[in-house]
Amino acid sequence: MTPISSFVRTAVALVGLSIPLSVGCSTKPPSNKSAAADKTTDDPWPKLVTQFRRETDVAATRRTLEQLRIDLSSNNDPQFQPQAMSGEEERTLKPLVPFSEQEWREIRSSTFTGFDPQYLAETLYLRDVVRTLDVGGRPADQQADAAFEWVCRQVALDPWTTFGFGNGGKTFMPPFDVVSVLGRGAGSGLERAAVFLGLLRQLGLEGVLIGPPEAANRNWTYRVDPSKTDTAPPGPFWAVGVRINAEILLYEPWRGERFPAALSQLKAKPEIVQPWRDDKAMPLSLPAADIGAAIAFYAPPLSALATRWKRFEQEFAKETPPLRVHFDLVSARQAFADAVKLPPPPLWNAANDPFTPTRVALAVIPKTDGGNAPTSDLRDR
Repeated sequence: MTPISSFVRTAVALVGLSIPLSVGCSTKPPSNKSAAADKTTDDPWPKLVTQFRRETDVAATRRTLEQLRIDLSSNNDPQFQPQAMSGEEERTLKPLVPFSEQEWREIRSSTFTGFDPQYLAETLYLRDVVRTLDVGGRPADQQADAAFEWVCRQVALDPWTTFGFGNGGKTFMPPFDVVSVLGRGAGSGLERAAVFLGLLRQLGLEGVLIGPPEAANRNWTYRVDPSKTDTAPPGPFWAVGVRINAEILLYEPWRGERFPAALSQLKAKPEIVQPWRDDKAMPLSLPAADIGAAIAFYAPPLSALATRWKRFEQEFAKETPPLRVHFDLVSARQAFADAVKLPPPPLWNAANDPFTPTRVALAVIPKTDGGNAPTSDLRDR
């Protein structure tokens, strides 16, 4: 099992001391502004950025977000306040996302929720992984390759099983959140895909899941061949795509390899992957019809859709690399449609599946830590 690595950079805060000079009658009279009034104009964000240069674990994110909440509650300057989702934004988003009312409550508020420290710690960790990859300035395809290779090294292809009846006495467990998968050091192809998507977001690259239109309503247990219950279910997608301008590069998380052709080329010539189909060690179970019908799907974490993160992201824009915590689904879909000859990507969040990348962290993190799970039993195991 590969232990989760911690990549935290320590920053030293330099404070300059300015001493005003008093020269005769030019001295300004003392201000009548009270300390309470001064407090309403203090910018609470710089110290938050400094704090996250020192500590990035869940305990630190919880403390720092709570302090931010306190600071913002006593600050009436709108420029410092996170945004709530407007009624118009919610009406635009609702047809695109199959969310429960509880999920809507999680993302529509301007106030940081009890789950946000978990989400923030995950993104800070992935941002630190990107820093260690040291791929800044390299072409986008090389950055994606480096991230995918890192995922395959850190997440051995070994899906989690537990004792059960049938399937040789084992039961395949569902996909877990990114931090749990990296802590375990092993997982399924679908779990590798979720980790890869998280790294792509921190690289500023657009990652999507690739599958047929029917994948929208399929859950993690989907199998192309339902009779093959002795192997872990691959799920409804056969690749992770990375959009680079008008092209989509393809990565196969089960094999741990990049496809020998981009999506448009593969659609034109499906026979390109015939050697993978003929591979006896790990044959590619991919119907040709699924290649021709393939579309892209987004799978961001639920919290990323909350507009309150826009203000947060603004503060980290000058960091290297910047922290990316907000995902504008509406704008992303339009940009994708403008660049690629495919439909705007829908969001994969099948209504009967609590383990999609969008809601899995909420499903497995206990209520005491901001999630929905009754206890920590499943995640502890």
